[in-house]
Amino acid sequence: LASIKVQRELEKMGEPGRKDVEIIRDKLETVDRELAFAIKDHERKKKAYESAADFMEKKRQEKTMLCDHLRMIIHENEQRKTKKLEDLMARLGVDSPAEVFQGF
Repeated sequence: LASIKVQRELEKMGEPGRKDVEIIRDKLETVDRELAFAIKDHERKKKAYESAADFMEKKRQEKTMLCDHLRMIIHENEQRKTKKLEDLMARLGVDSPAEVFQGF
């Protein structure tokens, strides 16, 4: 009889603690699921960011190559124009472009 009373008293003393433990375990499970989702979400977004950064870098390199090519074409065109002007001036016997454009 005494042991039953002691056992009941011990159970009563443990009841408030059990509820706290149960509440904390439930919260812990919820947070654990949220953390797992957050980790997956972070990895997905990190991969998307890295992919976007790679794409941006490729486009930056492509733009640089196109600009360099355009500069080369313009430079070659200007060289051809200069050569053609020099040839025309030589055929006309003109030493300076100023002589040609005096009347303008």
